[in-house]
Amino acid sequence: MKRLILIQNDFSGAGKTTLSHCLHHYLQSYRVAHHCVTIVESADDSRPVVQIEAATMRRQAFVAELDRSDLVIMEIDSGMGDPFTSFYRRNELETLLPELGFELAVLIPVTSDRECFDGVTEAAAVYSDSAQYLVVHTPTGSCYDDDERAWERSYAARVMDMFEAADMEMPVISDGLDLKLKLSHRELPQVMIEPSTDPEMQQEMSKWFRRVSSQIETARNHIFGDAFRPTIAIAPEPKRRSRAKSKVATEAAA
Repeated sequence: MKRLILIQNDFSGAGKTTLSHCLHHYLQSYRVAHHCVTIVESADDSRPVVQIEAATMRRQAFVAELDRSDLVIMEIDSGMGDPFTSFYRRNELETLLPELGFELAVLIPVTSDRECFDGVTEAAAVYSDSAQYLVVHTPTGSCYDDDERAWERSYAARVMDMFEAADMEMPVISDGLDLKLKLSHRELPQVMIEPSTDPEMQQEMSKWFRRVSSQIETARNHIFGDAFRPTIAIAPEPKRRSRAKSKVATEAAA
């Protein structure tokens, strides 16, 4: 089956663009054919992605984007949730997508801010049983403790349990990378689009993305389904034995 991945949450700063770029780079690393598009209020030529303005979006243009690949990642900009919902219902996409051979996966980034959870219940009300759900937890600090408690006690979490949603945690960026971003006055998605010339920042970004890839790997089937068709194989990194364990093994052999 083909797969349409919707990334949405009207809460600004939930991590939609970062997640979209992470999925794109992950698929690129396996050379998986895919297509990225963003639903926006007004197009911005500086954004290196196909954009559809919500006010002018028509069924024909939407289907044309789906025709470009068997795996489509569609980010819905903050504030565009209601217009897309109206478009979804008006054009009966719940019926149209299966007719076009597409399964629907809805990825909802959330932070520990309770207002952010509204995007979860809103998505469930729109797509209901027509979609698979993945809740992506975007860290707002150096640990997940507060984030986890806020989410686990929420009504939104219970709703997602009803739909058997999966969960994924975005790794926290290192203090070094956080400092580099602040000093360069750039946001994480910007550096993902236009890599820094700073070798230290590049190194920190590489370390962070390896951790992101590991998280995506655990939820790969849930996110991409059968549409994940790699053209290259990536060998897993060899496990490093600690010096302490190596020493114990050597002494035992002696």
